[in-house]
Amino acid sequence: MTTIILTILGILLAAAAALMVIFYGGDAFNAGSIGAQANTLQNAGTNVISAVQLQRAETGTANSGDLDGLVTGKFLAEAPSVEGIGLLSKDISSGVFTIALDPVGDANADAVCARVNKNLKRDASIGKDGKMGCDTTDNVFFANL
Repeated sequence: MTTIILTILGILLAAAAALMVIFYGGDAFNAGSIGAQANTLQNAGTNVISAVQLQRAETGTANSGDLDGLVTGKFLAEAPSVEGIGLLSKDISSGVFTIALDPVGDANADAVCARVNKNLKRDASIGKDGKMGCDTTDNVFFANL
């Protein structure tokens, strides 16, 4: 009889712990995921800006084409990976590196864009001005080269 009561208590405690993880851990996990995606975008932007600056320093000119030119020119080890976050534009001929967030309807794109701007202490209302940020009107991360 004691074993049955202890078993039932153990099951109830495990169920309560599972509910606590779902209700309290879910928000923390989601917030951590948004922060990680924002940091990934910022790191990608910083890497591309650094590669373009290195290319300018060594060759005297900037890349007029795309990211693949930076990779084959040995200024960037590989194109940034933003799988699951957004759609990477390899065209940097306009002097802007961009990643379009939310290519498949991810509901977190607004939150990721807001987190990027918060991390950079940037006013989102200024559009694509500044060195790096996220334009909240169309959820596009940018880095001006």
